Amino acid sequence: MSIGVVAMFTNLLLDFALYPKNTKKLIPNFIKQKSLFFLSFIFFTSLIALVYSKNTAVGFQFVLNKLPFLVVPLAFSHIKSISKKQFHFLLAFFVATIFISALFVFFNYIQNYETLNISIKKGQAIWVPFNHIRYSVMLVFAFCAACFLAFSYKNKQLFYFIASVFIAAFLFGLIHLLSVRSGIIALYLSLFIALGFYIYSTKKYYLVFVGLTLIIALPMLAYQFIPSFKNKIAYTKYDWEQFQTKNIGSNSDSRRLISYQAGFSLVKQNMPLGLGTGSLQDFMNLYYAEHYPNMLAQDRIAPHNQFLFTLLDCGVLGFLALLLALFYPVFSLKNKSKHLLYILFWIIAFTPLIYDISLERQLGITYFVLFSSLFLKRILLEAEQD
Repeated sequence: MSIGVVAMFTNLLLDFALYPKNTKKLIPNFIKQKSLFFLSFIFFTSLIALVYSKNTAVGFQFVLNKLPFLVVPLAFSHIKSISKKQFHFLLAFFVATIFISALFVFFNYIQNYETLNISIKKGQAIWVPFNHIRYSVMLVFAFCAACFLAFSYKNKQLFYFIASVFIAAFLFGLIHLLSVRSGIIALYLSLFIALGFYIYSTKKYYLVFVGLTLIIALPMLAYQFIPSFKNKIAYTKYDWEQFQTKNIGSNSDSRRLISYQAGFSLVKQNMPLGLGTGSLQDFMNLYYAEHYPNMLAQDRIAPHNQFLFTLLDCGVLGFLALLLALFYPVFSLKNKSKHLLYILFWIIAFTPLIYDISLERQLGITYFVLFSSLFLKRILLEAEQD
Protein backbone atom coordinates (compact mmCIF):
# COMPACT_ATOMS: atom_id res chain seq x y z
CA MET A 1 0.00 0.00 0.00
CA SER A 2 2.83 2.38 0.84
CA ILE A 3 4.48 1.57 -2.49
CA GLY A 4 1.20 2.30 -4.28
CA VAL A 5 0.85 5.72 -2.63
CA VAL A 6 4.49 6.54 -3.37
CA ALA A 7 3.94 5.47 -7.00
CA MET A 8 0.98 7.85 -7.30
CA PHE A 9 3.04 10.72 -5.91
CA THR A 10 6.00 9.85 -8.16
CA ASN A 11 3.68 9.79 -11.16
CA LEU A 12 2.60 13.35 -10.32
CA LEU A 13 6.21 14.49 -10.06
CA LEU A 14 7.09 12.89 -13.40
CA ASP A 15 4.10 14.55 -15.02
CA PHE A 16 5.19 17.96 -13.75
CA ALA A 17 8.75 17.31 -14.87
CA LEU A 18 7.52 16.56 -18.40
CA TYR A 19 4.82 19.25 -18.43
CA PRO A 20 5.93 22.11 -16.10
CA LYS A 21 2.88 24.23 -16.97
CA ASN A 22 0.66 21.75 -15.12
CA THR A 23 2.34 22.62 -11.82
CA LYS A 24 0.62 26.00 -11.54
CA LYS A 25 -2.79 24.44 -12.13
CA LEU A 26 -2.47 21.56 -9.66
CA ILE A 27 -3.46 23.24 -6.38
CA PRO A 28 -6.23 25.47 -7.87
CA ASN A 29 -7.73 22.45 -9.65
CA PHE A 30 -7.51 20.39 -6.46
CA ILE A 31 -9.27 23.04 -4.38
CA LYS A 32 -11.93 23.41 -7.06
CA GLN A 33 -12.83 19.72 -6.75
CA LYS A 34 -14.22 20.10 -3.23
CA SER A 35 -15.28 16.52 -2.62
CA LEU A 36 -11.68 15.39 -3.21
CA PHE A 37 -10.08 18.41 -1.54
CA PHE A 38 -12.00 17.96 1.71
CA LEU A 39 -10.58 14.45 2.09
CA SER A 40 -7.14 16.03 2.55
CA PHE A 41 -8.37 17.92 5.62
CA ILE A 42 -8.02 14.73 7.66
CA PHE A 43 -4.28 14.71 6.92
CA PHE A 44 -3.77 18.41 7.60
CA THR A 45 -5.59 18.44 10.95
CA SER A 46 -3.57 15.41 12.07
CA LEU A 47 -0.40 17.29 11.10
CA ILE A 48 -1.51 20.41 13.00
CA ALA A 49 -2.35 18.39 16.12
CA LEU A 50 1.16 16.88 16.05
CA VAL A 51 2.53 20.30 17.08
CA TYR A 52 1.16 20.01 20.63
CA SER A 53 1.39 16.22 20.99
CA LYS A 54 3.23 14.84 24.01
CA ASN A 55 4.24 11.74 22.07
CA THR A 56 5.58 13.02 18.78
CA ALA A 57 7.25 9.72 17.87
CA VAL A 58 3.92 7.87 17.75
CA GLY A 59 2.17 10.98 16.42
CA PHE A 60 4.55 11.24 13.47
CA GLN A 61 3.69 7.65 12.51
CA PHE A 62 -0.01 8.52 12.68
CA VAL A 63 0.59 11.47 10.35
CA LEU A 64 2.53 9.28 7.92
CA ASN A 65 -0.30 6.74 7.92
CA LYS A 66 -2.70 9.52 6.92
CA LEU A 67 -0.57 10.76 4.04
CA PRO A 68 -2.84 8.92 1.54
CA PHE A 69 -5.60 11.40 2.47
CA LEU A 70 -3.48 14.02 0.73
CA VAL A 71 -1.65 12.10 -2.00
CA VAL A 72 -4.47 9.92 -3.38
CA PRO A 73 -7.14 12.66 -3.81
CA LEU A 74 -4.48 15.00 -5.18
CA ALA A 75 -3.42 12.38 -7.75
CA PHE A 76 -7.02 11.71 -8.78
CA SER A 77 -7.76 15.43 -9.09
CA HIS A 78 -5.15 15.55 -11.84
CA ILE A 79 -6.74 12.72 -13.88
CA LYS A 80 -8.38 13.95 -17.08
CA SER A 81 -10.70 11.01 -17.76
CA ILE A 82 -11.92 7.69 -16.38
CA SER A 83 -13.91 5.79 -18.97
CA LYS A 84 -16.81 3.52 -18.11
CA LYS A 85 -14.74 0.56 -19.32
CA GLN A 86 -11.81 1.50 -17.08
CA PHE A 87 -14.10 2.02 -14.10
CA HIS A 88 -15.76 -1.37 -14.57
CA PHE A 89 -12.36 -3.04 -15.01
CA LEU A 90 -11.11 -1.64 -11.70
CA LEU A 91 -14.26 -2.81 -9.93
CA ALA A 92 -14.00 -6.26 -11.54
CA PHE A 93 -10.34 -6.51 -10.53
CA PHE A 94 -11.23 -5.70 -6.92
CA VAL A 95 -14.12 -8.18 -6.92
CA ALA A 96 -11.93 -10.93 -8.41
CA THR A 97 -9.17 -10.31 -5.86
CA ILE A 98 -11.57 -10.43 -2.92
CA PHE A 99 -13.25 -13.55 -4.36
CA ILE A 100 -9.93 -15.41 -4.64
CA SER A 101 -9.06 -14.55 -1.04
CA ALA A 102 -12.59 -15.55 0.01
CA LEU A 103 -12.06 -19.02 -1.45
CA PHE A 104 -9.05 -19.52 0.86
CA VAL A 105 -11.09 -18.32 3.83
CA PHE A 106 -13.96 -20.66 2.97
CA PHE A 107 -11.77 -23.75 2.53
CA ASN A 108 -9.96 -23.00 5.77
CA TYR A 109 -13.32 -22.85 7.52
CA ILE A 110 -14.42 -26.17 6.02
CA GLN A 111 -11.18 -27.86 7.10
CA ASN A 112 -11.51 -26.53 10.68
CA TYR A 113 -15.29 -26.50 10.90
CA GLU A 114 -15.84 -27.63 14.50
CA THR A 115 -12.86 -25.80 16.00
CA LEU A 116 -13.74 -22.46 14.40
CA ASN A 117 -17.41 -22.64 15.38
CA ILE A 118 -16.41 -23.21 18.98
CA SER A 119 -13.88 -20.35 18.85
CA ILE A 120 -16.58 -17.94 17.63
CA LYS A 121 -18.67 -18.82 20.67
CA LYS A 122 -15.67 -17.74 22.76
CA GLY A 123 -15.42 -14.36 21.03
CA GLN A 124 -12.70 -15.22 18.54
CA ALA A 125 -12.89 -14.59 14.78
CA ILE A 126 -12.56 -16.97 11.84
CA TRP A 127 -9.21 -16.65 10.06
CA VAL A 128 -9.14 -14.01 7.30
CA PRO A 129 -6.12 -12.49 5.47
CA PHE A 130 -6.15 -9.32 7.61
CA ASN A 131 -8.24 -7.56 10.26
CA HIS A 132 -11.66 -9.24 10.33
CA ILE A 133 -13.64 -5.97 10.54
CA ARG A 134 -11.93 -4.39 7.52
CA TYR A 135 -12.06 -7.65 5.58
CA SER A 136 -15.77 -8.15 6.23
CA VAL A 137 -16.72 -4.68 4.97
CA MET A 138 -14.60 -5.25 1.87
CA LEU A 139 -16.56 -8.46 1.30
CA VAL A 140 -19.79 -6.47 1.49
CA PHE A 141 -18.52 -3.86 -0.98
CA ALA A 142 -17.29 -6.63 -3.31
CA PHE A 143 -20.76 -8.18 -3.10
CA CYS A 144 -22.40 -4.86 -4.05
CA ALA A 145 -19.85 -4.26 -6.82
CA ALA A 146 -20.45 -7.77 -8.22
CA CYS A 147 -24.22 -7.10 -8.30
CA PHE A 148 -23.58 -3.75 -10.00
CA LEU A 149 -21.37 -5.40 -12.64
CA ALA A 150 -23.92 -8.17 -13.23
CA PHE A 151 -26.59 -5.61 -14.09
CA SER A 152 -24.10 -3.72 -16.28
CA TYR A 153 -23.25 -6.60 -18.60
CA LYS A 154 -25.13 -6.87 -21.89
CA ASN A 155 -26.54 -9.97 -23.58
CA LYS A 156 -23.29 -10.78 -25.39
CA GLN A 157 -21.50 -10.91 -22.02
CA LEU A 158 -23.49 -13.80 -20.56
CA PHE A 159 -20.40 -15.48 -19.07
CA TYR A 160 -19.45 -12.35 -17.12
CA PHE A 161 -23.04 -11.96 -15.95
CA ILE A 162 -23.17 -15.54 -14.63
CA ALA A 163 -19.72 -15.18 -13.02
CA SER A 164 -20.75 -11.94 -11.28
CA VAL A 165 -23.99 -13.47 -9.98
CA PHE A 166 -22.13 -16.55 -8.69
CA ILE A 167 -19.48 -14.42 -6.96
CA ALA A 168 -22.13 -12.20 -5.40
CA ALA A 169 -24.03 -15.23 -4.07
CA PHE A 170 -20.84 -16.79 -2.71
CA LEU A 171 -19.76 -13.58 -0.96
CA PHE A 172 -23.26 -13.12 0.46
CA GLY A 173 -23.06 -16.56 2.07
CA LEU A 174 -19.49 -16.06 3.30
CA ILE A 175 -20.41 -12.79 5.03
CA HIS A 176 -22.93 -14.71 7.12
CA LEU A 177 -20.52 -17.55 7.69
CA LEU A 178 -17.82 -15.20 9.03
CA SER A 179 -20.48 -13.54 11.21
CA VAL A 180 -18.52 -10.32 11.73
CA ARG A 181 -21.13 -7.89 12.99
CA SER A 182 -19.67 -4.95 11.06
CA GLY A 183 -20.11 -6.86 7.83
CA ILE A 184 -23.59 -8.12 8.69
CA ILE A 185 -24.85 -4.64 9.62
CA ALA A 186 -23.26 -3.07 6.53
CA LEU A 187 -24.73 -5.79 4.31
CA TYR A 188 -28.32 -5.38 5.46
CA LEU A 189 -28.11 -1.59 5.52
CA SER A 190 -26.93 -1.77 1.91
CA LEU A 191 -29.76 -4.12 0.94
CA PHE A 192 -32.28 -1.85 2.64
CA ILE A 193 -30.96 1.29 0.91
CA ALA A 194 -30.72 -0.45 -2.48
CA LEU A 195 -34.29 -1.71 -2.11
CA GLY A 196 -35.49 1.80 -1.26
CA PHE A 197 -33.75 3.31 -4.29
CA TYR A 198 -35.14 0.61 -6.59
CA ILE A 199 -38.72 0.97 -5.37
CA TYR A 200 -38.54 4.77 -5.56
CA SER A 201 -37.14 4.78 -9.12
CA THR A 202 -39.48 2.08 -10.51
CA LYS A 203 -42.58 3.05 -8.46
CA LYS A 204 -43.11 -0.66 -7.71
CA TYR A 205 -44.36 -0.05 -4.21
CA TYR A 206 -45.71 -3.57 -3.85
CA LEU A 207 -42.09 -4.72 -3.46
CA VAL A 208 -41.83 -2.99 -0.08
CA PHE A 209 -43.47 -5.92 1.69
CA VAL A 210 -41.56 -8.55 -0.29
CA GLY A 211 -38.21 -6.81 0.14
CA LEU A 212 -38.60 -6.14 3.86
CA THR A 213 -39.76 -9.71 4.44
CA LEU A 214 -36.60 -11.04 2.78
CA ILE A 215 -34.34 -8.64 4.69
CA ILE A 216 -35.88 -9.81 7.96
CA ALA A 217 -36.12 -13.49 7.00
CA LEU A 218 -32.56 -13.96 5.71
CA PRO A 219 -30.74 -13.34 9.03
CA MET A 220 -33.35 -15.47 10.80
CA LEU A 221 -32.62 -18.32 8.40
CA ALA A 222 -28.89 -17.76 8.88
CA TYR A 223 -29.40 -18.08 12.64
CA GLN A 224 -31.14 -21.43 12.14
CA PHE A 225 -28.78 -22.98 9.59
CA ILE A 226 -25.33 -21.36 9.99
CA PRO A 227 -23.66 -22.43 13.28
CA SER A 228 -21.06 -19.63 13.25
CA PHE A 229 -23.80 -17.01 12.91
CA LYS A 230 -25.77 -18.51 15.78
CA ASN A 231 -22.67 -18.73 17.96
CA LYS A 232 -21.77 -15.10 17.30
CA ILE A 233 -25.18 -13.97 18.52
CA ALA A 234 -24.82 -16.20 21.59
CA TYR A 235 -21.43 -14.65 22.37
CA THR A 236 -22.81 -11.12 21.95
CA LYS A 237 -25.52 -11.87 24.52
CA TYR A 238 -22.97 -13.41 26.88
CA ASP A 239 -20.61 -10.45 26.53
CA TRP A 240 -23.39 -7.97 27.32
CA GLU A 241 -24.39 -9.96 30.41
CA GLN A 242 -20.77 -10.00 31.59
CA PHE A 243 -20.53 -6.24 31.15
CA GLN A 244 -23.70 -5.76 33.17
CA THR A 245 -22.17 -7.74 36.03
CA LYS A 246 -18.84 -5.81 35.73
CA ASN A 247 -17.06 -9.06 34.79
CA ILE A 248 -15.21 -7.51 31.85
CA GLY A 249 -12.18 -9.73 31.37
CA SER A 250 -10.98 -9.73 27.75
CA ASN A 251 -14.45 -9.70 26.21
CA SER A 252 -14.48 -7.62 23.02
CA ASP A 253 -17.73 -5.71 23.53
CA SER A 254 -17.04 -5.02 27.19
CA ARG A 255 -13.63 -3.60 26.37
CA ARG A 256 -15.18 -1.33 23.73
CA LEU A 257 -17.79 -0.02 26.14
CA ILE A 258 -15.17 0.66 28.79
CA SER A 259 -13.03 2.46 26.19
CA TYR A 260 -16.00 4.70 25.37
CA GLN A 261 -16.40 5.60 29.04
CA ALA A 262 -12.72 6.46 29.25
CA GLY A 263 -12.87 8.43 26.01
CA PHE A 264 -15.81 10.60 27.08
CA SER A 265 -14.11 11.24 30.40
CA LEU A 266 -10.99 12.50 28.57
CA VAL A 267 -13.11 14.63 26.21
CA LYS A 268 -14.41 16.65 29.14
CA GLN A 269 -10.87 17.46 30.22
CA ASN A 270 -9.13 18.13 26.91
CA MET A 271 -11.32 20.22 24.62
CA PRO A 272 -11.15 22.06 22.29
CA LEU A 273 -7.61 21.14 21.13
CA GLY A 274 -7.63 17.48 22.08
CA LEU A 275 -4.61 15.53 23.28
CA GLY A 276 -2.45 15.91 20.17
CA THR A 277 -1.80 13.34 17.46
CA GLY A 278 -0.43 10.09 18.90
CA SER A 279 -0.92 10.92 22.61
CA LEU A 280 -4.27 9.24 23.13
CA GLN A 281 -3.09 5.79 24.18
CA ASP A 282 -0.79 7.25 26.86
CA PHE A 283 -3.72 9.09 28.45
CA MET A 284 -5.93 6.02 28.12
CA ASN A 285 -3.35 3.94 29.98
CA LEU A 286 -3.39 6.46 32.83
CA TYR A 287 -7.19 6.27 32.97
CA TYR A 288 -7.14 2.46 33.02
CA ALA A 289 -4.46 2.41 35.71
CA GLU A 290 -6.66 4.59 37.92
CA HIS A 291 -10.09 3.09 37.26
CA TYR A 292 -9.37 -0.48 36.08
CA PRO A 293 -5.99 -1.43 37.59
CA ASN A 294 -6.60 -5.16 37.15
CA MET A 295 -7.20 -4.87 33.42
CA LEU A 296 -4.59 -6.61 31.25
CA ALA A 297 -2.32 -4.39 29.13
CA GLN A 298 -3.63 -5.82 25.84
CA ASP A 299 -7.20 -5.02 26.90
CA ARG A 300 -6.51 -1.32 27.52
CA ILE A 301 -7.62 -0.20 24.09
CA ALA A 302 -8.22 3.27 22.70
CA PRO A 303 -11.88 4.24 22.07
CA HIS A 304 -13.09 2.07 19.20
CA ASN A 305 -15.15 4.81 17.63
CA GLN A 306 -13.58 6.88 14.85
CA PHE A 307 -15.41 10.08 15.78
CA LEU A 308 -14.55 9.89 19.47
CA PHE A 309 -10.96 8.93 18.64
CA THR A 310 -10.53 11.87 16.25
CA LEU A 311 -12.12 14.29 18.71
CA LEU A 312 -9.63 13.24 21.37
CA ASP A 313 -6.63 13.00 19.05
CA CYS A 314 -7.07 16.18 16.99
CA GLY A 315 -9.67 18.15 18.92
CA VAL A 316 -12.72 19.96 17.58
CA LEU A 317 -10.87 21.02 14.41
CA GLY A 318 -10.03 17.43 13.52
CA PHE A 319 -13.55 16.31 14.36
CA LEU A 320 -15.09 18.92 12.05
CA ALA A 321 -12.61 18.01 9.29
CA LEU A 322 -13.63 14.36 9.60
CA LEU A 323 -17.33 15.24 9.35
CA LEU A 324 -16.71 17.46 6.33
CA ALA A 325 -14.59 14.83 4.55
CA LEU A 326 -17.16 12.10 5.18
CA PHE A 327 -20.48 13.85 4.69
CA TYR A 328 -19.91 16.58 2.10
CA PRO A 329 -19.25 14.23 -0.87
CA VAL A 330 -22.40 12.15 -0.38
CA PHE A 331 -24.75 14.99 0.54
CA SER A 332 -23.52 17.19 -2.30
CA LEU A 333 -24.56 14.61 -4.92
CA LYS A 334 -27.15 16.16 -7.22
CA ASN A 335 -28.53 12.89 -8.60
CA LYS A 336 -28.18 10.32 -5.86
CA SER A 337 -30.11 7.57 -7.66
CA LYS A 338 -27.56 7.72 -10.50
CA HIS A 339 -24.73 7.02 -8.08
CA LEU A 340 -26.21 4.23 -5.96
CA LEU A 341 -23.01 2.17 -5.89
CA TYR A 342 -21.06 5.09 -4.42
CA ILE A 343 -23.75 5.62 -1.78
CA LEU A 344 -23.59 1.93 -0.90
CA PHE A 345 -19.79 2.14 -0.68
CA TRP A 346 -20.17 5.16 1.62
CA ILE A 347 -22.61 3.31 3.88
CA ILE A 348 -20.38 0.24 3.98
CA ALA A 349 -17.30 2.35 4.80
CA PHE A 350 -19.14 4.54 7.32
CA THR A 351 -20.80 1.76 9.35
CA PRO A 352 -17.69 0.31 11.05
CA LEU A 353 -16.51 3.78 12.06
CA ILE A 354 -19.10 3.67 14.83
CA TYR A 355 -17.26 0.83 16.61
CA ASP A 356 -13.83 0.75 14.97
CA ILE A 357 -10.99 3.15 14.12
CA SER A 358 -10.47 2.09 10.51
CA LEU A 359 -9.24 5.55 9.51
CA GLU A 360 -6.29 5.24 11.90
CA ARG A 361 -4.97 2.07 10.25
CA GLN A 362 -3.11 1.93 6.96
CA LEU A 363 -5.39 -0.66 5.38
CA GLY A 364 -8.58 1.14 6.37
CA ILE A 365 -7.22 4.50 5.25
CA THR A 366 -5.96 3.29 1.87
CA TYR A 367 -9.13 1.33 1.10
CA PHE A 368 -11.41 4.23 1.99
CA VAL A 369 -9.49 7.03 0.30
CA LEU A 370 -8.69 5.03 -2.84
CA PHE A 371 -12.27 4.05 -3.63
CA SER A 372 -13.65 7.39 -2.43
CA SER A 373 -11.31 9.21 -4.82
CA LEU A 374 -12.13 6.84 -7.67
CA PHE A 375 -15.88 7.28 -7.25
CA LEU A 376 -15.74 11.02 -6.63
CA LYS A 377 -13.49 11.72 -9.60
CA ARG A 378 -15.75 9.64 -11.84
CA ILE A 379 -18.76 11.60 -10.57
CA LEU A 380 -17.01 14.94 -11.17
CA LEU A 381 -16.05 13.93 -14.70
CA GLU A 382 -19.61 12.85 -15.47
CA ALA A 383 -20.92 16.18 -14.15
CA GLU A 384 -18.58 18.04 -16.51
CA GLN A 385 -19.95 16.08 -19.46
CA ASP A 386 -23.62 16.77 -18.61
